[in-house]
Amino acid sequence: MMQLEAEAGITGNLAPDGFDSEDEIPLSRFATKAVDWRKEIPIWPNDENFLADFGPNVPNYCETPLDFFLCLFPNELFEHIAFQTNLYATQVGKSFASTNVKEIKRFIGLNLLMGIRRIPYYRDFWSSKSEIRDRYISAAKQRTRFHWLLANIHLNNNSVQPGRNSVDFPG
Repeated sequence: MMQLEAEAGITGNLAPDGFDSEDEIPLSRFATKAVDWRKEIPIWPNDENFLADFGPNVPNYCETPLDFFLCLFPNELFEHIAFQTNLYATQVGKSFASTNVKEIKRFIGLNLLMGIRRIPYYRDFWSSKSEIRDRYISAAKQRTRFHWLLANIHLNNNSVQPGRNSVDFPG
């Protein structure tokens, strides 16, 4: 830190941890060379001939936001998530009440809503303090059940996952 300050021409009294007590040092003083932020965009050969469709392939019957959501997240996906979640809970030997498609849909919907109204901890949606509690979310799902789903939701069968040293291991 001292070397950086010396190179930047900064003097002053520093605390033992190397930080200025007022933390008023502009970052620009630490820059050692000018940065050119312009980016040259390459012209790809034959880019004017690109005529393929792009974006999601949305069927004509998708007229409402729910229709569009269900095109991206079909019922088969929710069935798969419910099955895999129940399978995982069975594999780890936990005592549980099995989940179903309706509950998984509600769980995903609640997570989307919770992303809109941000609060420090997800458990606060069920707070006993009325200023923090969300009446809609807390009425839609018990906190303990939401927590169980959050901890156990699965999309794949762990028993067929390749080991970390396997060439088939993603990563």
